[in-house]
Amino acid sequence: RPIEALSRSMRRFADDATPKPMVPVGAPDMRALIVATNTMQTRIANLLKGRTILFGAISHDLKTFLTRLRLRIEAIDDDAARGKAERDIEDMVALIEDALSVARSGEESPPSGQADLAELLRRDLEARPGAAIRLSLPEQHPCRVQPADPLALSRVIANLIDNALRYGARCNVAVTTEPEHLTLSVDDAGPGIPPAERETVFEPFHRLEHSRNRETGGSGLGLAITRQIVERHGGTIRITDSLMGGARFEVRLPSPVLSASAYRAPSLRPSR
Repeated sequence: RPIEALSRSMRRFADDATPKPMVPVGAPDMRALIVATNTMQTRIANLLKGRTILFGAISHDLKTFLTRLRLRIEAIDDDAARGKAERDIEDMVALIEDALSVARSGEESPPSGQADLAELLRRDLEARPGAAIRLSLPEQHPCRVQPADPLALSRVIANLIDNALRYGARCNVAVTTEPEHLTLSVDDAGPGIPPAERETVFEPFHRLEHSRNRETGGSGLGLAITRQIVERHGGTIRITDSLMGGARFEVRLPSPVLSASAYRAPSLRPSR
């Protein structure tokens, strides 16, 4: 029983990085293990908290200097040079924000609202006039995710579509339904991702060596943030081969709305 209780405590700690201390019970060696585990959880939680504080302080100080630089570059007469400097500052701010988002992982509260995945996708596409995107949605079933953070899921959608268009120029986006789950898939026509890299691309600052490299843009944090958000919603994300010749990103999210309704296989209709 003490081992089972300790195992449950560790699984809960793995979910949200909040210490779940146990009262030492059992044989002496079992008590020593529980004490050591309690200490480890507390130290890990403190390290994560300290990392967030450090990133927050660095972010604040860097933004102060970047604000000063923004004011100074307004005095640059050359429009082209001024534009390049402004873009550099915008990229630096985006990198700071992404790094801070990664540092905060594990500290966000669980989502408590609901989101309509179809509506979020339509909004994203409306903000990309002229983009080569084909969207397919189920006709018969709702695309609601609950509990959910709509803003966070919007970021997942934006990151995946940005990634697909950056490396593949065009993409297909689809939502399919099954009992109790929704699957969002984003297919691109790019060079694809080798099987050996399909897990490591979700690590912060990881970049592929060839086609998806630094020259193509991006901070190297988008996919790490995407996976954090998906897992916070109780979902999973994986990479497979796309029928378009590139990569397919599949996000699977729980949807109690589907389990509460009569389920039938969906038929897809292209909306664009």
